[in-house]
Amino acid sequence: MNRAQVLTDLNELTTERAGVVILSAGPPGITPLPGWAPVVADVRATYLGTVRRAGSGVYPEPEETYEATLKRSPFSTVEMVPFD
Repeated sequence: MNRAQVLTDLNELTTERAGVVILSAGPPGITPLPGWAPVVADVRATYLGTVRRAGSGVYPEPEETYEATLKRSPFSTVEMVPFD
């Protein structure tokens, strides 16, 4: 998925002052995972294999963070709010 293009397209479909919310546990390998994450990973590996998939292909790791992509987009005001 081309994140920048999705945000550009979304801007055309939304009203003025619209926003985007991205929920994430944080960057892989940096943020501690919740206690249930290994169970989800095991179930996913059992049924889908160990290679991360997206649609009919393999999921490519993003080249930049969501924050960087958002800052270059029409939704450039970025506010990070921690949640538990």
